Amino acid sequence: MTEKAERPARRRFPLLVYQGLWEMAFWPGVLVFLGCVAFFLWNPPALQPVRPLWLLGAAAAIALLVSRAWAKGRAWVEIGEEGFRVRVPSRELEVPYGAVHITRPTLLYQHFHKDDLEARGMAPIRPYIGHSAVVVELREWPQPPDWVRRHLGPYFLAADCEGLVLTVEDWLGLHHALDAALEAWRTRHLPPPRERFLRARGKMPDAPEQGV
Repeated sequence: MTEKAERPARRRFPLLVYQGLWEMAFWPGVLVFLGCVAFFLWNPPALQPVRPLWLLGAAAAIALLVSRAWAKGRAWVEIGEEGFRVRVPSRELEVPYGAVHITRPTLLYQHFHKDDLEARGMAPIRPYIGHSAVVVELREWPQPPDWVRRHLGPYFLAADCEGLVLTVEDWLGLHHALDAALEAWRTRHLPPPRERFLRARGKMPDAPEQGV
C-alpha cells in the first residue's frame, strides 16, 4: 500500500452560516430576476423611460446569486492530519492540533445568550440559534481573537472559554472527525498517556537501582 493510500482522506464540513445565506438569497434573487425580465419584455409605454433599470435589476440579481453560490462553495471546516482549517470566502485559519485542548458539542442557544446575539456582526448566526455546534477549546491562538472576529466573524469565538465555535450541519460528524484526528495526532507526536500524566505531576518512574 502506498503512503498516499495509507493517509486518511481530508474531510470538509460546509459552514452552516454560508449555506443559510445562499438559501435566503436564492428565491428572492430568482423572483427579482424573473420580475425584471418580465417588465423588460412587457415594456408598457408608461414604463419605457425606466426600461434600462430592469436590465440593471436582473444583472444585480444574478450577481447576488453568483456571489452567494461562490461564498457557499468556499466556506468549510477541513480536517487534516496535522491540524484543521477554517475557510471562509476571503480568509482561512489554520489550527494545529498541538494548540487544541479538547473538543465538545454545544447548543448555540445555551452558548450564545441573548445579549451576545444582539452584538454587532452576530446576525448571520441568529437563524441557527437552536442548532448544535462544536466548541474547540484552545491552548493557544494561531491568530489573535481580534483577527478571528474581524476576518471570520464574531460567531466563531466561544463565549465560555478560549476557543472556536464551529457551526456545521453535520456537527456530530465534525465532532467525531476532530476527536479521531486529534487522538491520532497525539499518538504520533506525544508520549503515552501514563508518561504525560506523570510528567504533569512532576513524577517520573524511578530509574532501576544499579548493582553494587
